Parts: sequence; structure tokens; C-alpha cells
Amino acid sequence: MLLEIGWSKLSAEEIARRLTYSTFSAHGLSKMLDIVYGSSPYAALRDLFPTLQPWQMKHTPQRYWQGVEGRERAREATLWMLRRLGLQDADPEDIAAIVDQRTFDQTGLRGMLEIVYRDSPFAALVELYPYLQPWQMVGGASVAYWKGSSGREHARAATRWMITQIGLAEAEPGEVARHVTSETFKVHGLTGMLSRVYRDSPYSALKDVYPELKPRQMARVPRNYGLGAKGREYARAATSWIIKQLQLQDADPATVTALIEEGTLDPVDLAVMLGHAYENNSDAALVDAYSGLPHLRSAKSPLSKKLIETQPKVR
Repeated sequence: MLLEIGWSKLSAEEIARRLTYSTFSAHGLSKMLDIVYGSSPYAALRDLFPTLQPWQMKHTPQRYWQGVEGRERAREATLWMLRRLGLQDADPEDIAAIVDQRTFDQTGLRGMLEIVYRDSPFAALVELYPYLQPWQMVGGASVAYWKGSSGREHARAATRWMITQIGLAEAEPGEVARHVTSETFKVHGLTGMLSRVYRDSPYSALKDVYPELKPRQMARVPRNYGLGAKGREYARAATSWIIKQLQLQDADPATVTALIEEGTLDPVDLAVMLGHAYENNSDAALVDAYSGLPHLRSAKSPLSKKLIETQPKVR
């Protein structure tokens, strides 16, 4: 039959894409197909081409993708597709960065994707790679994935995942905050999430995971953090905090000066908003936060210099 219709030189896959039950009927072979191959064009072709897969046919057998068996066949088909693409040994995140709906379409598996996985490449891949995340896929997670209360929970999970990826899962919130910026979210494919859920604020994202986190603990202080009356409040609290961190609130002036000059007090990394609230005047910050330290009001005060040196840059 294949010789008669001029298909003998075509590849098995090309024949499979064209052959139907009607082809056999048109050449007087429908009874042969019914009796020998159970009315299955695929079974007939498989007799000639043993490596041919059902999903390579123009039409897969009826109900082929249904039920538990259909799900297992779908997994096999996805693995077959990855082998065809040379991705069988690739890392899951590399596969996710390549495979999309067009990939399934081009390999004849779009129907399977629609029936078994509701047209979701991620759903197909996560069956093979359980630790794969939606935001690792081509183009990231869908807009709908980040919407509503479930979207907020997804965002928290994504932020926790990112923190684990950078090796800070067991770190204190302040330590995490010192290492996370917008770039961190970008590197891990979470720019879209940060924009849609947290209005591009790394602090808001981390705050959602660590409610006790303070803006001054971030590597980069949130925009407008030190502006206006509210900013002055934040700055005052931040400066008071650094005084307590250095344990200077009850110290003797001479002792404080000696400790700083000896270099035994390490710089404390926090976001004191001197730039906005005090026009970079650390003395004014100290007086405002703790007027009980008049010996530190001098512009040449070692602690004043330390405050200026240790404050992170304001974004």
C-alpha cells in the first residue's frame, strides 16, 4: 500500500502523520486492518516500524490519554520528547528554560498536553522533576499565579525558595536582609513576582516572610524610607538601635572613646537614614536619638565617624 501511494521513501514519522483508517479503506485493506490489527493503523505501522510511538500518529488511539494509564503514557511521551531534544541528562531548570507549549506542539504532543495537563508545560515537567518551580519556566509563572490570596502564598513560597537557593535558609532575618536585593530576585527568575505582588520592593517581600524585619536591616533601604516626619521617626529608631547594638547607652564617655579608638567595636551594618533625615549629620542623629550622650556631639567624635562609615548606601 505504501509503495502504491508513493510513501515508501518517507520516514516512519512522516507516514504516521498522514496515515488513517481511511487510507486502508481506500486501498481495500480495511478488513485486513480490522482482522489482523484490531482496526488500528498504529498497530499496522508498528509491525513495520518497531520504534514508532502512538503519539507520532495523526490520531492517537481513542482514550489513549485517559485514566491512570493515560497519565503514565503522558510521562513516557514527555521523556521521549526530551530525548528527541537531547535534554534527557540536562538539569531540570535548564529544561524548564527551554520547553514551552511550542515544544510540545512541534513534537506532536500538543494534544496530550491539552488533555492530560490542561495545556500546562509546567504540569507536564513537574511530574518528572518534582522540585521544579513554576517561576523557573520559560517566561516565568503566569500572571494569574500571583493573584489573590493564593498568589500571595505562592509569593511567600517563592521567596523562601530563593532564600534557600542562596544558602540562607537557616540564617537570621537580618542576615538574609543584608544579602537580598532586587538583583537577587532577578537572578532567580522572580522579577515578575516582585513587581506584581510587592511593587518591586525586596523589603516588602522579605517582610512577608519575616514579620519582625525592619527596613534599616536591608542591604538597600526602601525608597522614601527616610523622607518626611515618618522618615525622621525611622531614623531616630535606627540610630537608637545602633547605640544599643554597640552597648553605649550606659557607658562612660572615656570608655566609649577608648573602645572605638582601639577598634574593638566592629561596624554595625544597618540603614541609618542620615542622608534624608539629618542631611548626613551623624551628630544631629545622635543628639536626636539619645541626648544623654553629649560627649558624642562633637563633629570629630569617633562614633560619629563610625556611624557614617557603616551606613549602607540609600537606593
